[in-house]
Amino acid sequence: MALPGLQILPMPSQVVAGWIHLLGRHAVEGAGVFDLQIVATMLPNGVQRIYTFNPGDFQVFAELTVVTPT
Repeated sequence: MALPGLQILPMPSQVVAGWIHLLGRHAVEGAGVFDLQIVATMLPNGVQRIYTFNPGDFQVFAELTVVTPT
């Protein structure tokens, strides 16, 4: 957690409310619910870009820019 450039984002109660809202918009099962948790934490913190090796998990979110590291 002490890596340069790594920032831990807070997860206040509004994140849980956002997570529930996203669950209503995007039907997911199993582990996919944790991708929604990531998005629900990102958005209220002003983070709109995600770097991931699993871009398909996040491309349904029009509010995000999804980048695959090379």
